[in-house]
Amino acid sequence: MNAAIVILTIIAMASYFYDETGKFSISRGLHHLIFFTNQSNVLCAAAALITALAELVCMRQGSASIPLWITLLKYVSTVAVTVTFATVMLFLGPVQGWESQFKHPGFIVHAITPVLAVVSYCFTERFYPLGFAQSLLGLLPTLFYGCLYLYKVVKIGEENGGWKDFYGFNKGGKWKNSVGGMMVMTFLLCLILRFLHNM
Repeated sequence: MNAAIVILTIIAMASYFYDETGKFSISRGLHHLIFFTNQSNVLCAAAALITALAELVCMRQGSASIPLWITLLKYVSTVAVTVTFATVMLFLGPVQGWESQFKHPGFIVHAITPVLAVVSYCFTERFYPLGFAQSLLGLLPTLFYGCLYLYKVVKIGEENGGWKDFYGFNKGGKWKNSVGGMMVMTFLLCLILRFLHNM
């Protein structure tokens, strides 16, 4: 599953560098990295690769578990892609349309890799019980990206070289509601993933 996450993420990220006519464009590909979806998937792929390599080393050495920091990294990245999945299912899909969210490579980054990450972390990588304080680390990607999004969208604004409000979180100037909602949802996902991991 970790290998599949890495391979599928590479395929998805590579596809962003080609337009509809098949023309290669570095700027097009890099532009897609501003989205939390893609940042979380890249983080998850990196964590999956490190986890897979650590597991191979442990198998060769006869060790029972991988280093704690690696499993924490996998947990944080799993929360991040689960936030992506939940946001699409609860908000972006109904508001912006399901086709726009699940058209290739959206189906990979919005559905397949999040599911693989949750299944692999919660049901096959239970090397350590996850403490409550440790579970709060899962808030960090959403918190950091939220601050960046607010700075680019609300403070700077698209007209001044910032970002377009592509997620619609500042619609009607209600960014405070969006921030609160995203952080609460992320916290609940942290608790759910912790429960499944420790079960």
